[in-house]
Amino acid sequence: MRLISLLIGRIELAAEDGFTMIVAIATMVIVMSLSVAAFAAINGDLPLTANDSLQKQAYAAAQAGVQSYLFALDQDSEYWTQCVPSPLPGAINLAGSTANTGKVPGSSNETYAIELLPAAGQAQYTQCSKTNPVSSMIQAAGNGAGTLRIRSTGFAGTVTRTLVASLREQSFLDYAWFTNYETSDPIVQVANAYLSSNPQDNTIEPPDLCALNPSIGCGSNYDAAIAGAAAQCGQYRYPPPAGSTSTVGYDRYAAAFYESYMCDQISFITADHINGPFHTNDQAQLCGTPTFGRTPADSVEFGYSPGYVQGCSGNPIIGGSLIAPASILKPPPSNASLKSLATLTFTGTTCISLSPNSTSGVSVAQPNATYPSCFSSGIPWTAYSYPSNGVLYVKNGACSLTYDVDNPSYTGNTGCGTVYVQGSDGPPLTIAAENDIVIDGNLTYSGSSSLVGLIANNFVRVYHPVDRQPLQTNSAACSTSSSNGPDPLSNGVTIDAMLLSLQHSFIVDQYNCGNGNLGTLTVTGGIAQNFRGPVGTDSNGQVSTGYAKSYTYDDRLRYEEPPHFIDPVQGSWSVQRQNECTPNSSNPC
Repeated sequence: MRLISLLIGRIELAAEDGFTMIVAIATMVIVMSLSVAAFAAINGDLPLTANDSLQKQAYAAAQAGVQSYLFALDQDSEYWTQCVPSPLPGAINLAGSTANTGKVPGSSNETYAIELLPAAGQAQYTQCSKTNPVSSMIQAAGNGAGTLRIRSTGFAGTVTRTLVASLREQSFLDYAWFTNYETSDPIVQVANAYLSSNPQDNTIEPPDLCALNPSIGCGSNYDAAIAGAAAQCGQYRYPPPAGSTSTVGYDRYAAAFYESYMCDQISFITADHINGPFHTNDQAQLCGTPTFGRTPADSVEFGYSPGYVQGCSGNPIIGGSLIAPASILKPPPSNASLKSLATLTFTGTTCISLSPNSTSGVSVAQPNATYPSCFSSGIPWTAYSYPSNGVLYVKNGACSLTYDVDNPSYTGNTGCGTVYVQGSDGPPLTIAAENDIVIDGNLTYSGSSSLVGLIANNFVRVYHPVDRQPLQTNSAACSTSSSNGPDPLSNGVTIDAMLLSLQHSFIVDQYNCGNGNLGTLTVTGGIAQNFRGPVGTDSNGQVSTGYAKSYTYDDRLRYEEPPHFIDPVQGSWSVQRQNECTPNSSNPC
């Protein structure tokens, strides 16, 4: 029995060996099948993975095209007016073509092509026109007003992706009103401190007034007071942001700028209307119910939140879209870049009268020893053509004069590069002065193509003489004087222009002189200044002396500029809007 049992056991073991072999082989077959399936699946995904990579590369290439065009605009703000530049167009094409391409830096197979798209909302142009770049490229109305559009197509292998970007330039041309500081210029601060001192503090009197009637110590502390005003009043009203470790540049009312003299506080009053976009880097003061903005399309921007404080009762009328705090926009130091660019240049005080005739519409006179001012009887005038590139520049000769708020001189000092201007403009024109610009009569447009820019390194001033120059005896304040002729601006003044004072202010000469209200100062265009310049005085929100303000934005400035106006400004272009689209027969993007 034992032998039989052993034999049966061996037979059973042999049977199990065969079964194990079958299981092993079956398992190997299954594993191999799964491996083949997995390999097939992975192999099938390889094209998808490669395509995904190409899609990303093509999108990056399209973005590179947009940035490439922005870079070109930052190098030359008028680059877009050239349409397809020659002789080296690079990646630039007219709409409908991608023939010219550029290579993405650092890539071997990624390229891009840029197309200039015609302005939306018009049917006259199907592509960029060098003879009329504004009408063909810049959208004139609607949400995209002032923008130009480009289409950037990125290529990677066989994949393409397309972006449409709307670009716009930020500059002082964006605003009917711009100030860096909502307080007076240091020169005005010291003059007001002198007028308000009792007894009169002759030590801070302007030196040129001291020369008229010198007294002991006269003007000895003037430079120190100016330096103090520049340091203390050249700050923003508001305190430093939360968490700041420095108070430098903030809270101008924390201390006196010299001895007990505090920085001026200027108010917008009920009679003031800013009919357009508004920007100050500062915080404004209000008295009454001034108006800011016309429609929600006008940004009303303050550098701090809340954007304004009340100097007396009342609240502003905000007709635009309130933004507070807003980004800071700083004025440049000078207009020197226009000096070499100008095709019509003069040295020393220059009187200009404009008329529409393009070949003889710039009449010029220059004061001298025989004719000491622009208002001298018999001063000779010479007719010039409007400058070929639209830029007229007036340089300094021998000039040591600084603006005297209490006693502005319209006679002598002929070496200073000061412009006196009035008239009716014809072709677009930019007038830049190394010293001041004085508007001595109405300055208006003769037609829809007229466009004027005035850029002064120092002050842009409105001419306002008085019966007698004040303070000649260091006694009588100018507020006791009455306005007199020749003053063509005693019943209001109209200025059609973009005004820019780079270092100082837009101001009315002797704004606190005269018998009451001079009417309304009407500006159609825009005003940009470093410090806020007073144009009058008020009592409880009503005009006492000088002018009420009515400033209306020239909406053409959203997309058009006076000739080379932004050259000294260096406005930056940015993407306002960007979206991806797929061009086809029904959707050309």
